[in-house]
Amino acid sequence: MSKSDDTSVAAPSTYLEELGALKALAAVALLAGLVWPAESALAKDVNCKCPKVPATGYGSSSCSANESGGFCRVEFNEFPVEILQRVSGVYVRAKVQTRLPPSQGPGGPAPDQAQALAQLPDDERVKVVLVYLGVAAARGGDVFNENIAAALGDAFTSADVKREVAQAFGEAPFKAAMAGWPSAAPIPVRPKPFPGGRARVLVAPGCVSVELDSHWFMYKAFWSGNRLLPQCGEP
Repeated sequence: MSKSDDTSVAAPSTYLEELGALKALAAVALLAGLVWPAESALAKDVNCKCPKVPATGYGSSSCSANESGGFCRVEFNEFPVEILQRVSGVYVRAKVQTRLPPSQGPGGPAPDQAQALAQLPDDERVKVVLVYLGVAAARGGDVFNENIAAALGDAFTSADVKREVAQAFGEAPFKAAMAGWPSAAPIPVRPKPFPGGRARVLVAPGCVSVELDSHWFMYKAFWSGNRLLPQCGEP
């Protein structure tokens, strides 16, 4: 389901520029008498790009991304159970409370899994998002270790961060996004920045990223209004 893309074409630097580009494309299509197809990549594609390493991934599902040690890792699709369990195990050893996603099964419908996440109590939803943040890093051998897991957990101890992350992946933004799915062009939202211990956290509806020393982590839901942006957007 996932596909790679080269980085030879410069991406818009801000979510406002990207939104302007989308509006321009739509205007050209209308003038030409064209109609966007229901399966249009404009509406459905998810863009995951690390902030410094020149690597980009596009897919039609949620993504977990990590930049560490000069490498960019991007994981699409419904994440493998064994990877989720590996991430959860590292958090357990770091004494950080998390939980596995509800109704997790390989190949399961992404909207069903996103809805199940949205319907969890706020605290439980945040615990699942913490696991999703570690998925791509867990592909990098010992990149996702107990020290990193503890620092991510510390970033999520802030009441402000927990509240915003819970809301960002909750029922209200999910239902609003799915109301026009898949034909409606996404409407980006400027992310909110939060300090979190050693970390800097950015939160937008359906997207969260954490910058931690020389490491960077992101989880972006397939339905996020910021899904066409390289990361979660600029604050």
